[in-house]
Amino acid sequence: MSTAFIPVDRTAPPAASIKGVAADILRDVVARIDNDDDKERVLSGAYGPEPSIDDAVWDALDYVRVKGWKLDKSYKPRIIELAATLDYGEDALEYVDFSIFDD
Repeated sequence: MSTAFIPVDRTAPPAASIKGVAADILRDVVARIDNDDDKERVLSGAYGPEPSIDDAVWDALDYVRVKGWKLDKSYKPRIIELAATLDYGEDALEYVDFSIFDD
């Protein structure tokens, strides 16, 4: 009996069926990235040993900051709300540059 190895595409954004601000931001950011290495780095939290879309979003927000990109302002209150639901949320917010959200 053999098992088939099914490779995981670590550059694929979350499926449309996955809901929430973290998934929305990841889909938005990954669509803008033009190389697989950066996509994989941004999505590493989503495909790591303990995969979490909510964990991966913080890397995506930092990537947006480094690139000088902007995100829709509607994400700002939703990311603050997400942080409030996470154990490390307040700490994570310290590292978010809120100027990345269009005002």
